[in-house]
Amino acid sequence: MREKLALLSSLILVTGLVLSKFMISIGIILLLSTALFSNNYKRDFRKLISNPAMLAPVGIFLTVFLSGIYSENSIQFWGLIQVMLPLILLPLAFGLLPLFERKFVNSILYYMVFLMSIAVIWVLWIYLTNFEFYQQQLSVSKTLPTPQEDHIRFSLLLALSVFAAFKLFFEGFYFIFPKFEKYLQLFLGIFLLVMLHVLSVRSGLLAFYIGIAIIVIHSIIVRKKLILGLGLLLSLAIMPVLAFNFVPGIRQKFYLMRYNWEQYQSGKISNLSDTQRLISYKLALKVAAQSPWIGVGAGDLYSEQEKAYKELYPELGTMQPHNQFISFYAACGMLGLLSLLFFLFFPLCYKSTYRSIWNLLFFTIIFSSMLTENTLFVSVGVNFYVFFLLLNINVLYPPKI
Repeated sequence: MREKLALLSSLILVTGLVLSKFMISIGIILLLSTALFSNNYKRDFRKLISNPAMLAPVGIFLTVFLSGIYSENSIQFWGLIQVMLPLILLPLAFGLLPLFERKFVNSILYYMVFLMSIAVIWVLWIYLTNFEFYQQQLSVSKTLPTPQEDHIRFSLLLALSVFAAFKLFFEGFYFIFPKFEKYLQLFLGIFLLVMLHVLSVRSGLLAFYIGIAIIVIHSIIVRKKLILGLGLLLSLAIMPVLAFNFVPGIRQKFYLMRYNWEQYQSGKISNLSDTQRLISYKLALKVAAQSPWIGVGAGDLYSEQEKAYKELYPELGTMQPHNQFISFYAACGMLGLLSLLFFLFFPLCYKSTYRSIWNLLFFTIIFSSMLTENTLFVSVGVNFYVFFLLLNINVLYPPKI
């Protein structure tokens, strides 16, 4: 009974990641309620504390929480803490729930693949019916419309869904019709891959191509399959070329990135996204220099960044540094950054979990997203990270009870 309720709660949460932040909250509440509905709390608590990888997100939360001691802006601080609460609530829920069978995880991934397929069909329809308009938008750093108007997290979910579809295909997972579902998974995987390029969001594309590189290395070194690895390596070289030549959005993004870089190098400041990002990094490092070991405090990060903008770039609006590691360094100092890196990579290293290609791909997507965004400081991002992390942990390396 608990497993069925956990599955329903998980499906609601995944739906929320794509469509609605409110549904994310409902999913977390239901998942936590299901976990607390138990006839053996002693057994569940032993399971929770016996797996240190399950508690890694809590360490990230506490790192930010402790910076509140010296944060002056309490409103900003508690707002951020509220966003990051899933780092505590979901480990508690997953830790108290029973271990999941592989079918449980694959069922959720199957649902996500279908949900994302429907979502990108909507995106494709909007794009094609207003083609000229959106081509012009792409040329000035704008994006195609996505559910929740969160194109970055949507592209990361899309990249994960591509890998999920091929995972289901190669594992031969199905519900009713083995052959039909196998080819359906293959078709959806290819369709989602094409749409990832049509969407042309660099965060998702970066995550996907680094993921392919990881598969190449894993195939050659771990699985000793040289031919497969070389074939994937060839694909890695060909796909960007094909995308550049046949997907207008990719071509527009490339030229825009080059123009942004030329502008920045020549000292010309514009309102284009890449220039703004580079400036935000520069100013965040200036903020971090005020207190390099413990940072300025998570609550004061924005206000200190705002001061730096007013001093050096008064004509520009304040932007948070779009890099999770730089943000942690500025907010929590070098000690906080080292803490983030430890708790981020601990689940991957625990009991050699890096040997699982699926787990490697998930971490690749999360890590690459943190290079260009504050993944853990936004609701969809932090829930995306902690939900799929714990979903993998509760199956891949079950604790001994």
